[in-house]
Amino acid sequence: MATQNNFNAKQREHKFFLESWYTDADIVVEPAEKAKVVVAGMVEAKPEKKEYPDAYFKRAFAVFKGEYGTMFKTTFWFIIASLLFIVGLVLGRTLIEKHLLGGTYNFMAGIGVGYPGGGDSIDQSVSLLYGTVFQYVLFILAGAMIIASPFLSGLFYAAKRAYYQDTYRQFIKTYFVGFKKHWWKYLILGTIITAVLLGESSAIVQLLSLKQLGLETAGHYAAAILPAIVGFPIVMVCLAMMGLTVTHQLTFKQTFKNAVVVIANNLFFVPVTAAVSLVPILGFAMGTMPAIITYLVMAAAGFSLIALGWVAMADRGMIKCKSLKKYYSKKHLAEVRKAAKANAEYNAPAKKPQAKQAYQNPKKKKKK
Repeated sequence: MATQNNFNAKQREHKFFLESWYTDADIVVEPAEKAKVVVAGMVEAKPEKKEYPDAYFKRAFAVFKGEYGTMFKTTFWFIIASLLFIVGLVLGRTLIEKHLLGGTYNFMAGIGVGYPGGGDSIDQSVSLLYGTVFQYVLFILAGAMIIASPFLSGLFYAAKRAYYQDTYRQFIKTYFVGFKKHWWKYLILGTIITAVLLGESSAIVQLLSLKQLGLETAGHYAAAILPAIVGFPIVMVCLAMMGLTVTHQLTFKQTFKNAVVVIANNLFFVPVTAAVSLVPILGFAMGTMPAIITYLVMAAAGFSLIALGWVAMADRGMIKCKSLKKYYSKKHLAEVRKAAKANAEYNAPAKKPQAKQAYQNPKKKKKK
């Protein structure tokens, strides 16, 4: 298990934001895997634990390199589930475009070379393309993401066990242990993230549709930007919750609150981690072939790296919050004791002055 760097709040007097929301929690300890009997009276040896760096993200990259085979085997089921996304992208886009374009849009109208006019103009056709075909594709992809989201539970569970070197040999069983424990939480979080991304994507498609006709206004640009501004913090909270769900012993409500606290006290690392996690979306938005290439890269490495990154972020965030909590608890206790001592001295009754006694020489004998 990583012994991460201690955060010394006293060095720079870090503030502990939203301290009242924070719940201290231990790392989840998983039950030991039953040893497999090889020969009568002999069991299979446990996998050896490897030494990895203590620094959080450096450790995540090292674990990815050292445990790549194990991670890939364990997360195979998520890769299968996520295929729905790429199937929806390829088939949905191809079939819907063929169906709608074949019967509705006339891109040759008004050209005057063998084709009569009377149909929609090119601008109108492209606008309708954005407003109908792309919207259908977005909803298909959103459905695929929601269906695949519960399978993230096994992926993050495997990443957590690899990160903390909680070794195992039964890959399929390990994946479905995580799935059974956390699937409904990841379904909720995945649905929220999908709703945010769908809202932003729909707003952009609507803007492109209006722009093609020259009807866009400042309000339409604002409508496309606002969902991103509002949605990004929501996505950050959900991704942070995905890491915390498998790493620490928290209820769903406590996980939400701790995720907000971790973000508030890591205003650089969490947004950067979230931004990196969302970069693959650009590849999916560039077209069918770039989307397929992006998916293959994600299946080979990206999904595991993102899960390990959020496990590392959860570890870093909780360690920092725990250190801040400890520091400010000690500081508060010291202040209370100091105030109590000052109050006791202030309220203590004044001592009566003692009468001075005449000096007596001890060598001088008393008169009888």
